[in-house]
Amino acid sequence: VIIVGHGARFQMDGILELAERLNAPVITTFKGKGQVSDHHPLGCGVLGR
Repeated sequence: VIIVGHGARFQMDGILELAERLNAPVITTFKGKGQVSDHHPLGCGVLGR
């Protein structure tokens, strides 16, 4: 599982490439919401609340 926050906003291409190589689901924090498309097969939504 990869957890992505607002601070990773400029590195999303690399993060998604890594997620695809590892076949790892990607969860974002509330502030990172929207960084991973809702339609991306590895996107798992927002962590928390």
